[in-house]
Amino acid sequence: MDGKRIPALSNVLTLLVVLVLGVGVAMMPAQPARAATAISFTGYELLGKPTDTSITVNIVPNSEIEYYYQYGTTSGGPYSATSPATAPAGKPHEVVLTGLSPDTLYYYRMRYHLPGESDWVDRPEYSFHTQRAEGSGFTFTIISDSHAMYNAEYRQAIQNVIGDEPDFHIDLGDTFMLDSMTTQTAVNNAYLAQRDTQYIGGVGSRAPIFLASGNHENEEGWNLDDTFSIARASIQARKAYYPIPVTDGFYTGNQDPLAAIDEATYGDKLREDYYAWEWGDALFVVFDPFQYTMANPYGTMAGEGGDDPATGDRWNWSMGEEQFNWFKETLENSNAKYKFLFAHHMVGGTQDYVRGGAVPAHLFEWGGYNADGTTWGFDTKRPTFGEDPIHQIMVDNDVSAFFHGHDHQYAYEVRDGIVYQCVPRPSMGLDFNYYNESDPYTERVIGNAGHLRVTVMPDEATVEYVRSSTTGISHTYTIEPNESAPAGVVTLDGPASSNTAPANSSSISFAHTTGTGMNRLTLAGISWNAGTTARSIASVTFSYGATSLPLQEVFTEQAGTNLRWASIWSLEGAPAGQAGTVTVTFSGSVASGIVAGAANFAGVDPTTPIAASDGANGSSTAASV
Repeated sequence: MDGKRIPALSNVLTLLVVLVLGVGVAMMPAQPARAATAISFTGYELLGKPTDTSITVNIVPNSEIEYYYQYGTTSGGPYSATSPATAPAGKPHEVVLTGLSPDTLYYYRMRYHLPGESDWVDRPEYSFHTQRAEGSGFTFTIISDSHAMYNAEYRQAIQNVIGDEPDFHIDLGDTFMLDSMTTQTAVNNAYLAQRDTQYIGGVGSRAPIFLASGNHENEEGWNLDDTFSIARASIQARKAYYPIPVTDGFYTGNQDPLAAIDEATYGDKLREDYYAWEWGDALFVVFDPFQYTMANPYGTMAGEGGDDPATGDRWNWSMGEEQFNWFKETLENSNAKYKFLFAHHMVGGTQDYVRGGAVPAHLFEWGGYNADGTTWGFDTKRPTFGEDPIHQIMVDNDVSAFFHGHDHQYAYEVRDGIVYQCVPRPSMGLDFNYYNESDPYTERVIGNAGHLRVTVMPDEATVEYVRSSTTGISHTYTIEPNESAPAGVVTLDGPASSNTAPANSSSISFAHTTGTGMNRLTLAGISWNAGTTARSIASVTFSYGATSLPLQEVFTEQAGTNLRWASIWSLEGAPAGQAGTVTVTFSGSVASGIVAGAANFAGVDPTTPIAASDGANGSSTAASV
């Protein structure tokens, strides 16, 4: 065979192989993109736990889905996106949107498909707002005692709330109505019923939801030891289907675990019953009158079993010592212009079943007096709680208003400068008549039905009773802000912290917790002796979790010609009460050691927190700058 012709034959064979393969590929059917399948949800998007830089979204899909969220500051995009997640069928699933900007309006939407599909179903776009800055106005809304009465008036109240475009919505309980239920499934279904888009679910996609339990959620402490505990089942259902705050650096709350909670199913053993946060110029405190009331004052009126006989003693009603101390410290540590309290009802009241607001505010754990109203009982009944009962703590710490439900009326009361506001039901029926305008402290009483809209501005807060059984606003009043500290008065805000570093260190770190007051400022002071080689500060940061905040240099002073320096750095806008680490990094190793510390201040002028700075050095006993 002619060797010169072999390459030509090889080329022919190669061409034939390519042609055959090409025909084979051409004959294979094309694989089209798999269209996305729309599914139903027991719980559509429900927002919770908003902070300055994050928000949580809870869903309950009826089929297993893969999904993610798009979000951005412009409606319709451009969007950022979360990582894809898989949600199981019929189970709650949560995603946290992180890395957000404070005091910012965001738009978001969910995209999902069934596993194996390539296309996506786009859910509607909604919006939310991250924590407002001090001095920013905002609106929030309140509903109480819907009693699972899913009627036209309740639906209208929900539509009214949606129309208010609140930053968040607070529900004060008697919402899920768990009386006499006997299984976790029944309790879960009661919580899920409110996730319908005609009810709480309709608000929750547009505004974060905060819950306070009512007596018909059956979370009283005396119910926690029942064979089937509705109290425990209620806590677990709330943990599953509603993102409720816990202590995390932005919120403070109950850190007392309940051993009976199924941690494997619900993630931890936290009760998620009381919590507090700041938003704009206001402090919000949701407290719990139920879980630490261990003896039954009234019997079986709210669906409890009969294993706990009535004591007839309203001193049984209690926050519990740990919550009481948290409540006091939370109020004392805040310099907010407004301080708002929320619960289903007070502890004590005019009846064993707890009625009223301002009128019985002098009684029992709330006010300190026994039932006769003249005999002081607090020291005997609460010997470890300190000197003052709840109402006096409220007075001493400039509480603006206490919003409560339970009494099924609109009642506006004022005692010792504090508003006691009974929130009406959102629908008619079950109307009570516990308030009269002839009562001391009671200024306005109106029947059901509707919700409260509260607009908070720097110069005043406006409370409006928005009707659902009729149209319009039935009553309005304003709340003045607490007086700011006099100009130039700056206070230390929490403990200082410090550390030293040995010779030849190039950095120094120490634990520090930011302050909780209004108009906060953190200052870090650093002193170092560089020996014979000059060193400067490269950076100062405050870090927590995955977040690192840079401090800004205020002033640095050298000790004459010696290679010794002192420097001050500042941090504004850190989250309140945030535990973290201050780290100072130098340009190289510092020969003779480093000393550093940090302190928080409140009452600083927010427009000019740091004025012109100067320094001096010397060796005399009297220093001046």
